[in-house]
Amino acid sequence: MKADRWTVVREILENALDLEPTERIKFVADACGNDTELRSEVDEYLRYEGVSETDFSLGRWISVEAADEVQDPERIGVYRVLRRLGEGGMGVVYLAERDDDEYRQQVAIKALKPGPQSARLLYMFRRERQILAQLQHPNIAHLMDGGTADGQIYFVMEYVDGLPVTMYCRDHKLTVRQRLQLFCRVCEAVSYAHGKLIIHRDLKPGNILVTVDGDPKLLDFGLARMFLDSTGVEPTIQMTGAMLTPAYASPEQVRGEPLGTATDLYSLGVLLYELLTGANPQAPEKMSPIEVCRTILEAEPQAPSHVADHANRRELAGDLDNIVLKAIRKEPEHRYASVDDFRRDIERYIGGFPVHAARGSTYYRTRKYVGRHRWGLGVCVLGSMMAAGAATMIWWQGQQAKMRFNDVRDLAHSVIFELHDAVRDLPGSTSARKLIVERALQYLRKLEAAGGNKRDLQMEMAAAYQKIGEVQSDTSRGSLGDTAGALESFVSARRLLDHLVRTDANDSEAEQMLSNVSQELAEVYELRGDEPARAEAARKAAELQWDLARRHPETPKLKAAALRLSANNLGKLADWKAALPLWQQAAAAYDEAAFQSPNDPEVLERQATSHNGLAQTCNQLGQLTCALEQYEVALRIDSARLAATGPDHTRLAMLVSFRLVDLGWIEHSLGKQRDAVAHEERALALQERIAEADPQNTMARLESAKTLITTGLIQRDGKDLNGAAQSLQKAKAIFESMLELDPSNQSTLFHLAWSSAELGDVIVRGAEAPGQAEARSQLAWKRATAAYERSAQCLALLKLDGKLDGLLDDRSLRAAVPKRLRECRAHLANGHPMAANH
Repeated sequence: MKADRWTVVREILENALDLEPTERIKFVADACGNDTELRSEVDEYLRYEGVSETDFSLGRWISVEAADEVQDPERIGVYRVLRRLGEGGMGVVYLAERDDDEYRQQVAIKALKPGPQSARLLYMFRRERQILAQLQHPNIAHLMDGGTADGQIYFVMEYVDGLPVTMYCRDHKLTVRQRLQLFCRVCEAVSYAHGKLIIHRDLKPGNILVTVDGDPKLLDFGLARMFLDSTGVEPTIQMTGAMLTPAYASPEQVRGEPLGTATDLYSLGVLLYELLTGANPQAPEKMSPIEVCRTILEAEPQAPSHVADHANRRELAGDLDNIVLKAIRKEPEHRYASVDDFRRDIERYIGGFPVHAARGSTYYRTRKYVGRHRWGLGVCVLGSMMAAGAATMIWWQGQQAKMRFNDVRDLAHSVIFELHDAVRDLPGSTSARKLIVERALQYLRKLEAAGGNKRDLQMEMAAAYQKIGEVQSDTSRGSLGDTAGALESFVSARRLLDHLVRTDANDSEAEQMLSNVSQELAEVYELRGDEPARAEAARKAAELQWDLARRHPETPKLKAAALRLSANNLGKLADWKAALPLWQQAAAAYDEAAFQSPNDPEVLERQATSHNGLAQTCNQLGQLTCALEQYEVALRIDSARLAATGPDHTRLAMLVSFRLVDLGWIEHSLGKQRDAVAHEERALALQERIAEADPQNTMARLESAKTLITTGLIQRDGKDLNGAAQSLQKAKAIFESMLELDPSNQSTLFHLAWSSAELGDVIVRGAEAPGQAEARSQLAWKRATAAYERSAQCLALLKLDGKLDGLLDDRSLRAAVPKRLRECRAHLANGHPMAANH
């Protein structure tokens, strides 16, 4: 706006502000006369008077003339300004430090510029602050504070001390693969913002800084916008000048068209092009802005492999060319459907899978499959040679002078983190998983001895021990039921992780893994009946998780995990009243996390687990209707995940079976007998199918036996004594076979005692039924006696003295079984029935 024009506008505004709001309209109309443009400008300024929650006053700002340079303040609120970091269209950004004796911390402060544009800019400034308040992601600089001080409107952000992403990759000489991995983390942050209905609109290297730790941080949402506001309409504000960065702008931005997530995707594509080649595809050096716009709208970019240095051309040619060029198609509808799809295609390339950007021929897909599974296919063809091959590799490894350390490490890493995960959830894969992980561990143990205390190698070792522990003991993924082996594996993982966390208290990745391993250790200790060790491991897991949540408040799912672990620990102690509010908070937190990340399998699984824990707690407190609702929520979440992946996904199928069992039991408690039986039968069918497909999956067999107990009890209460006896007998037989494999498993021992006692009860009820023949009745009493005797034998070996998993009480069995056994023996000795309440 010209100075003389602003003088006229300011004079009208100053006079208008002295009047009551009801008198302003007539005054402005008279002052502007027939000058509709002047009237529009004055009205636009006036509409900002009194709309801010702060003490901003339009009257204060119209008295400030536009200046060529803004004077830097010494303080802003409780913050002491250290230096200017930068200046944009709306405000000035300062590095500052809080020094009000509360705490000291360096921050970045963005302050609104004074001058004739301030009233117009206020809307955008406030919108940026509101947007930042909604974004809590580890790769987005988060909002910390905001307000008004001495008429200066500002907000405080996390200060990111880092380099622009392009400069960071160049200075640290990152490989193509490392650049792609870093870029995927940037995509995750942008996708998170899109999930909150926010598009950035100004993605460029200067707005993506990478810290010294290698963490990317997305900055500057000054041009960001919501898809919709609370009224369903995106507010608009007229600004002079093109508010975009041409080098990274999309064609639709240049044309001034409505924008969506596709424009951020395009900018990311341009950024990836530059990261891989060092050149910008639409703004070469010494090109005028008009030429840049023409290039954006009309010129087709060269393939990255044609522009890159000779050393990288071969790697970029093909898939990466296709991925980048698809992201920067001029037509939004021909780009990737979302940033997540873009990121997943890059991850497919990294993992050796066919990418969607390529036109997949049979040859192309076959070549990818063979390249990806060269070791897996070798296992199939050369199975008889694996032992010899492994021994050869170990020998080779022992000859340090003759081996290439990194090649062996890459092989072990590929086997355990790629081949293992590729078969993890396939039916019948338990033995293969165990063999794969054991072979990789052989390599890694040698590498550990040769590699010293390298942090990344120790992390890989810990992850390997954790995986083999899961193969040995995990109940929902399929395992060998080897609790002794699992204990050794998890303890080995904990040893490595403890060392890493003691060495660097800020190693969040190691701390998170240590929390996970500690929780898995607690579950193994529980199976083995070591309650003190279980309680200590569970306490440690929760303590670590709470520490992570406190140190990373920008990641809400860390707090959700801490709530879940604490609630679970209270449940193990049967403190249901204390557990209830924690489960409620955990379920709400995971609901929010699932809304933000609807495709994150870990979040979805924890969401279902939290609702299931809440249901279990409500059940124990007698809140049966609430329990039923929460069990149904958990089943709905996991059923949707199973439907999306297919029925052969072992882990999800097992989780769904757990939900069905729990739901069936609560329906039984509510008297919905038919529904209860139907759900138990569905659960049993899933578990038996998994066990049949994978005979080595002992945990699938154990879970089917537990489901048979539940089914038998429901049948018993429904007066189907024959059906109940058959179910309990089958359960007892499975537990007998499982106990032979692992005599130390306290859970198996308890369930064998329980199923035997319940079988005895059902047989006695049948024997006492009217109309039973004497000979048949006597045989039934003998069978019941044998069942009670077996239960008593198991109880004598059981180390528990209290509740298993906070639910199953061995004390009631210890009190009831001897009495029932005496009654059976007395009946057989005296030859006449005895009245008993079983």
